[in-house]
Amino acid sequence: MKESKKSDNSILCIADQNLSVSTTSFGLYFRVGSLYESEINCGITHLTEHLFFRRLNGLSNKDLYYLMESIGGAIRGYTTAQYVCFELTVLSEFARSAFELMNEFLKSFNWSDEEVEAEKRIILNEIAQIGNNTDCLSAAQMGNDSFLLPVKGTPDSLKRITAKDVNEWKNKFFNCGNCCFAVTGNISDSDLSDIYSSLEEHKSNVNLPQINLIPPTAYNRSLDDLIFCGGDENYADVFICFDVDFSLVDWTNVMIMFDAFCNGDGSKLSFAMKDERGMVYEIDSKVKEYGTYGNLTISWSIQDERLIESLKLFFDLLKEFKSGITEEEFKSSIVFSTLNMRKYYDNPSDLNNMYGYYDFIAGLPFSVEDSVNKFNTITKELINSASQTIFRSENMFIEIDFNKEHISDEYLKKMICLFASDL
Repeated sequence: MKESKKSDNSILCIADQNLSVSTTSFGLYFRVGSLYESEINCGITHLTEHLFFRRLNGLSNKDLYYLMESIGGAIRGYTTAQYVCFELTVLSEFARSAFELMNEFLKSFNWSDEEVEAEKRIILNEIAQIGNNTDCLSAAQMGNDSFLLPVKGTPDSLKRITAKDVNEWKNKFFNCGNCCFAVTGNISDSDLSDIYSSLEEHKSNVNLPQINLIPPTAYNRSLDDLIFCGGDENYADVFICFDVDFSLVDWTNVMIMFDAFCNGDGSKLSFAMKDERGMVYEIDSKVKEYGTYGNLTISWSIQDERLIESLKLFFDLLKEFKSGITEEEFKSSIVFSTLNMRKYYDNPSDLNNMYGYYDFIAGLPFSVEDSVNKFNTITKELINSASQTIFRSENMFIEIDFNKEHISDEYLKKMICLFASDL
């Protein structure tokens, strides 16, 4: 059963005990990423995440690796635009040792100039070898240029960052006042009680505001939100996004609607585009949550010569779906979503990440049990209401990367407006 509590030092603690599994997963989530940076210091969050593995308080990287191996686990760390995660999953017999290791992340310490410069060299080599991505789609759809900042930073920005900068960034963002600690899986009552007591010992007076990620044009889109990029290949990449207001529609209703229309091989859109007509290799669909604001993105790649055909089919299917979900689509999606939700009980690592992201980062408290219960009470009418609320032209943003030698912007816009009429 999930338990959430906020300590006196502001750390959000989430625990979900499941004694029927053999592993325990610990996660630390910090609300910081490239969205909190500028062109001057972009990459500082990713650099800070790396430095925890170079030296974790009094543990050198060699000692850290040895300890991880001695308890049969490995700490996974990653940085996104919105948050940083550190996670460790071990057999339950090593749960106490694993927590003591994770607890080191919240202690006060600084890195030296030499350590920072050494880690910068590693990241610079990484950028040179495998490149650095920016989220151009989110930047355009969200109306926020911060998404264009590369998570790893740039060679110029990394060279500017000093040890003083990193240590100040760590003290500001990587502390219990800006953190969620989650433990899931096989953990005893006594260990859990000791964990709560240990976390209370950390001190913090930091109370950082969350970044507002509601696009200025959300729920009021126009033709100006159709962006066509040039390409030199024979394939077009299509991205169609819809604003989602989670204050109007429940998350579980959105997920059933999402699964039925576009998520998975058996969904209405995928089956028609992929299996019936052989237009695409696959449909890629995602739901992202940023608090009460979210978006649903549907994307595919297709030969330029079939681009218009695929867009017409998409909007025809969308209008058909909006007119009412079928009994078959409804029943299969309920089973699909419910069974996949229940699987989180058996995977503490995945469950941990769900709690860290939804409860702390997105601000949409998550519970497997509550979600399953809601799935069991959802009706077709609720799904129809959700699709009619979300799938409107006022919520729609489209980006298409295509070869302009084959199709003109004017013709493409004309066709989209025709297909999307009466949406």
